[in-house]
Amino acid sequence: MVGRSGGAALVLATVFALFAIASFNISDPSFSNATGREHIANVGGALGANLSDVLLQAMGGAAIPVLLVLLLWGADAALYATPEKTPLSSWLKAGSLLAAVFVAGGALAAWPRPADWPLVVSLGGLFGDAAMATVSGAISAIGLPFPRMIAAVLFSAGALFLIGFSGGVRVLHLVAAYDAVIFSWQTAVEYIEHHARRLLPNVASEEQALPEPGPMTAGIDEDEVAAEAEEAFEVEAEAEAEAEAEPVADPEPMSGPVPKAAQPREPRIKREVRKVPPRKRPHVRKAGDAYEFPGVHLLKAPSAKDRKVL
Repeated sequence: MVGRSGGAALVLATVFALFAIASFNISDPSFSNATGREHIANVGGALGANLSDVLLQAMGGAAIPVLLVLLLWGADAALYATPEKTPLSSWLKAGSLLAAVFVAGGALAAWPRPADWPLVVSLGGLFGDAAMATVSGAISAIGLPFPRMIAAVLFSAGALFLIGFSGGVRVLHLVAAYDAVIFSWQTAVEYIEHHARRLLPNVASEEQALPEPGPMTAGIDEDEVAAEAEEAFEVEAEAEAEAEAEPVADPEPMSGPVPKAAQPREPRIKREVRKVPPRKRPHVRKAGDAYEFPGVHLLKAPSAKDRKVL
């Protein structure tokens, strides 16, 4: 129960922080901006203005993916509760999220600052500026060219891995996402082709009925082919008419001995069928017959033939 309540509280706090960042206004009174302005534009009020100012000053744009991961954690805890003993995988995810704050901030710090960015720090915040300065200084000390560009590539790759790992993304999820994208693309293409054929039926029928001439059909005159076919049909019709007009002669009698009809061969092996006389059925006493006592010969001693060894 405590785990579900804590997850729900984390979800509410994360949603509040996201709305506070979305409605951030540099003119609102906060820790870094002392002003006598009474009206606060932030939807979270004074708390939202101070919270969004701290998050953007410290983490910059990296605060958004970090908050989304926390939102996933809270939703998972609220729906499925949390185990009594924290597993090792949860500690690894927490450490990855903490490292992602610096790595993602360093990746954003490599981008040029937009004209409408209201803060003095870069897009990566204070943590991102510190990470970029440290790594780019180490790369330049080695003697490699373009230290900030190399650091930006390293930070971007690391940020994707750390945020994905802390959010529970695995290789199977990426494969499923790739399959979903390919399936959606193929479905969209088939849908467009189907409706294009319905809207332009004449163009589709002409394309199917009139194929492009290939090397075997190029240079053939269609009128000449039709005339040759008609002439061949007329010649065939005249030949059939002449064959029907000729009288049919009677067949001449065959000379010589008339062949005998083939006689069926006898089987080489003759099987003899013996007729077995039917067995005599024992007399069955019917209803109404008088009862007959057994004969006296049943009382005599059995003979040697009637004896059987048990």
